[in-house]
Formats: sequence, structure tokens, C-alpha cells
Amino acid sequence: MTIATVWLILAAIVGNATASILLKQYANSDQSLDATLRMSQLVLPLAAMAVYAASFVIYAIVLRTAPVSKAYTLITFGTQTVLIVMGALMFNERVNLVGALGLGLIITGLILVFNSASV
Repeated sequence: MTIATVWLILAAIVGNATASILLKQYANSDQSLDATLRMSQLVLPLAAMAVYAASFVIYAIVLRTAPVSKAYTLITFGTQTVLIVMGALMFNERVNLVGALGLGLIITGLILVFNSASV
């Protein structure tokens, strides 16, 4: 796997995680409960959609040089790892012992998948 592909995978992970965080911020805001729809209420969801779209394009570019089984695994579980950590840091979501062990297994799996990826 080329260094450019690795950077693109990291960009897709950051993009997916960022979009999910934007949606979480919107869901936690009072705006998501307001019955009247104003353009200002759509900023976070529209930003999330734009970031998801950019991540999708990056993923498509990654698929040109990386096997789908490796690219999808790295992006999906990489995003999950980032979201577990950011959920704890930004939204005070609890990570108990079982969750921490699961996160460790995910990271171990990502390392194994990355090292097995040959292009």
C-alpha cells in the first residue's frame, strides 16, 4: 500500500468521524427539537453531509489502489476507533473496561489488517 493511499485512508477516517461528530452536535442542540425550520438549523446537518460526500469520494479514490476488503475494514474500524475516543472526550460518553478491551481489539485488528494489506 502506497503512502498516498495510507494518507487518503486517514483522510477518509477523519472525514467520517468529523461528519458523525457534527451530527451528534446537532442532535444534542436545541435546534434539532425546534418545530420551525430555519436555515441556521441546517448548518450542521448540511456540513455533515458535505463531509460525508467528500469522504465517499476519497474512499472511491482509495479503491483504485487498495483491495476493497482492506480499505473498507481500515476506514470503518478506524472511524469507529476515533469516534469511541472522541465520544469520551467531547460528549462525556463512558468507556468501561469491556469497551476499552474492545477498543484494544479493534486497534489490534487494524494493525493486523494494515500489515496484511499488499498492493
